[in-house]
Amino acid sequence: MSCSESNHGNWQDTSFIAATNSLEVIEQCLNELSLPLDQLRKFPLGNISIGSNGYNRNASHHFNWHFIEDS
Repeated sequence: MSCSESNHGNWQDTSFIAATNSLEVIEQCLNELSLPLDQLRKFPLGNISIGSNGYNRNASHHFNWHFIEDS
């Protein structure tokens, strides 16, 4: 999910990755991301854990957190 309009001036804040195997959640995300930037209203929420879990990164920067899948 791209968050370019709400970053804190750091390139690491421009996107992150969340994971789920729920087809309903994936469809909701794709529908939201198809909207113009000024119409985006949803943001993923869930429990977080330590480490990137191998996927929560932005280019070569690995975040020190990740959403726990399906939480």
